[in-house]
Amino acid sequence: MRHASFGDVDFYQQKKEIQERFRAIVPKLQALDQNQYYKQAIQRFRDVLVPVIPVDMGRLPLYSEDGKTLARNKSSCVLALISVFVQKFWTFCENPGLELDFALADAHLETLEDMARFGLNGFKIVGKKYPGYYLEDA
Repeated sequence: MRHASFGDVDFYQQKKEIQERFRAIVPKLQALDQNQYYKQAIQRFRDVLVPVIPVDMGRLPLYSEDGKTLARNKSSCVLALISVFVQKFWTFCENPGLELDFALADAHLETLEDMARFGLNGFKIVGKKYPGYYLEDA
């Protein structure tokens, strides 16, 4: 495992950029649903975005390994996507040399930004209860 050195400017800039972009969309994501659990879960994701090494998945308000959820509703799908985004971001922070994890975190964040910008009407729920539901472009 390679840790970022003091002079690893690119790593720290990428990390800061991801954190700022996510924090910027939190209020918009919270406004997508009136459910208090949903709003609180998004806030808790924001609070745990700063990684603690070694990574502790127990810090996540909702854990989804693959961005899917057993609940067939858009809010649960958003929370599952945020869970995977945070996990990829943590992996990138733990192993700065793994550009793939940065790219995956960035891709998930772009989807979340689209959801925050355009709302959930442009997305549809797909999948089955097992292995789970997720959102894709309508």
